[in-house]
Amino acid sequence: MKIKELIKSDARKKVVHFFNANPSSIDTLKGITTWTGLDSASAIKALEELVKAGILIPHRVSSTVGYAYAPPKKIARDIKKYFQAHSQKV
Repeated sequence: MKIKELIKSDARKKVVHFFNANPSSIDTLKGITTWTGLDSASAIKALEELVKAGILIPHRVSSTVGYAYAPPKKIARDIKKYFQAHSQKV
């Protein structure tokens, strides 16, 4: 998925921005909604789409799922460049 397509939705853009700024974090739906300001439904949809796109990896543990940032290196570089060039509020 190209970067412009990846961040086309506001929810995906916010989630990708969060993980780009915190690449070592693993966070749950609750944490991601707290940090991004997204409602649960929007966040779930964005997370599922980003997992499908290979940007996030879900780590399932008993009753919750933690998400980790794991894009291919080239895509990670492109994402970083995008947010550096577009330093507008996300």
